[in-house]
Order: sequence, then C-alpha cells, then structure tokens
Amino acid sequence: MRSIHPFVAVLVAAFVAYVAMLLPSYRTNRDVRRASVALAVSIALQLCAGVVNIWLSAPGPLQGVHLLLANLVWISLILLAAGMRQGAQPSPENVS
Repeated sequence: MRSIHPFVAVLVAAFVAYVAMLLPSYRTNRDVRRASVALAVSIALQLCAGVVNIWLSAPGPLQGVHLLLANLVWISLILLAAGMRQGAQPSPENVS
C-alpha cells in the first residue's frame, strides 16, 4: 500500500481538482466558486505535503500535517457538494 498510495493519490487529486475547477461554470454561485478554489488549494497543499513527507522519510509532525490537510480537503469537498446542491431543488411550479 505504501508504494502505490502516492500514484493513486496524484491521479485522484488531479481528477478531483479538474472537476472542482469545472463546477463553477455550472453554478454561478459565490459559495461554489469559493469552495472550488478552497478545494483546489487544499489539494495542492496536500500534494506538496505528501512530496515533502516522502522526501523526509515521513517524520511524525509532518504526518500530522498531512492528515490535517486531508481533513481540509474533505471539508472543502463537502462544502463544494453543498454549494452545488443549493438551488438544485425543483421549484413548486415544476413539480407534477
């Protein structure tokens, strides 16, 4: 698992960041735009922390930072999903 984690993480991070940058074009909501930028920035920081983690052979405090950034990525993803969900409810006139 330790040898495959960096490769899978980079692929998934690239895909999620790409989708996060596309989503503001579907909803012109300021919350979506903010959450998408927060997600992209937290993914970039997470990747940098992961590279430094590998480079320094995973010291304990840096592992904590890496896990903290993983939580920030998750929170940003949830905020982006919530922002995309806002306004997605059908209006009462359109419900049959």
